[in-house]
Amino acid sequence: MALINGQDPTKIMRGLPVRIYIGPTISTDGTIAVATGGLLDSAAHANALDLGYTQDGAEITVTRTFEDLPVDQRNTPILHGLNTQEPHLKTGMLQVRNWATIAKLQPGAVLVTGTGFIGISDQVDQTFTLLPVCAIAPTPNDPTKFQVLIVYACYNIADLALKLQKAYNKTPLDFKGQDAGRSDGKTWFAYETTA
Repeated sequence: MALINGQDPTKIMRGLPVRIYIGPTISTDGTIAVATGGLLDSAAHANALDLGYTQDGAEITVTRTFEDLPVDQRNTPILHGLNTQEPHLKTGMLQVRNWATIAKLQPGAVLVTGTGFIGISDQVDQTFTLLPVCAIAPTPNDPTKFQVLIVYACYNIADLALKLQKAYNKTPLDFKGQDAGRSDGKTWFAYETTA
């Protein structure tokens, strides 16, 4: 008689150090090319931008809504369907004084430079660009393999928080996924490399 035992500590998800990028190049199979050490190669990912120091790791969540079909002949619904999925990738950004990056992450914000100053401000243009976002961390059991979280097209819905105080400033980032226009219809992907 074979016993069933699904306990495998190598399948537990933990990832440090984690790197978070906006604008990586997505391969046709939905993955990204990860270079040695879990970094992105600047030639393969010409538009990618490393968020720098973050806090709280990277978390992908997918909320879903369902629909059931109740009928008069049964006490329980006879059909079930998945109506919507809403992926989010969340982290906390520490390098908030990287004004060019913050401007890209905040819909409605624009980089402002002048003689003797640089910063961000609001703008009247209500349009913004959807960006791919990914998080990469080594697997806990093999640092040469990597765990990857991707949201293919998203924008930050978290409120901007810039504080001058005794504690270090962290602004939340909550990247809400949208339809990426992919032929396979996917909006997010969580995977690990095996080679």
